[in-house]
Amino acid sequence: MGRDRRASYASSHESLPSLANSLSTQTSASSSHPRRLLTISQAYIELPAFIKPTPIKIPLDDLEYLIKKGALTLPEEPLRSELLRSHFDFVHPYMPLLNRKEFLRSVTSDDGSKGKISLLLFQAVMFTGSAVCLHLPLQS
Repeated sequence: MGRDRRASYASSHESLPSLANSLSTQTSASSSHPRRLLTISQAYIELPAFIKPTPIKIPLDDLEYLIKKGALTLPEEPLRSELLRSHFDFVHPYMPLLNRKEFLRSVTSDDGSKGKISLLLFQAVMFTGSAVCLHLPLQS
């Protein structure tokens, strides 16, 4: 029953814009999406342009540790979009902590010009979406 109610709620509300273009982690010569590389020693991660820079008060040793543990990474598409969709379809209506339009405007901007959000906030939103995500790999 809960699953049917979630599915009917999602289908009755406006759909989220596709985030595949702005959230892709793959680079290409033809891509015009600005990317920011966070480099620490030999390790690096590529972050979308809408992610705020890591605060400089975080020591380099801590950043290296977080990178090695994968704490500063983002899931690949289409899982990323599905997690955001699940958050805004199922979690946000009951706990509207974010301004949906502002958040999505920031996330879907190609160059980060419409606002930036912290990596931790972005990951937290995806995490809440993972609890109700109907994406098959997460269900097992």
